[in-house]
Amino acid sequence: GTHSRHLADEPRTGSYRDTMRVTRALMHIHAAAAGKLTIDAVYADFHDPDGLYAEALDAARSGFAASACIHPKQVDVIRRAYQPDAEQIDWARRVVAEAQHHPGAFQLDGEMIDAPLISQAHRVLDRAESR
Repeated sequence: GTHSRHLADEPRTGSYRDTMRVTRALMHIHAAAAGKLTIDAVYADFHDPDGLYAEALDAARSGFAASACIHPKQVDVIRRAYQPDAEQIDWARRVVAEAQHHPGAFQLDGEMIDAPLISQAHRVLDRAESR
């Protein structure tokens, strides 16, 4: 049979096909609107750590709370993808600190910061602290 990420006549890789990307995005949007965390689906090719890292990094940047895995050797790759780098941590700290002085939207480094970005900054810091 075919895997849910693939169409029957397309080459098999560990990543999503375009039609499944739409489904993934819609599921994520609806879950977020309902206040639910989302977990990205497994990356099928557990012999491809680079592809897994790219897929997990995309999921993390898209706001997924985690990525599922099917093999123990995928765990460290996924954890690394979800960890923010020093630049992201610095941005998040500055956003959270500045938000304490503004009841609404504000500007930081030429960027408008509002409630969704403040929430994102908190998530970045939460991930950084979970190392």
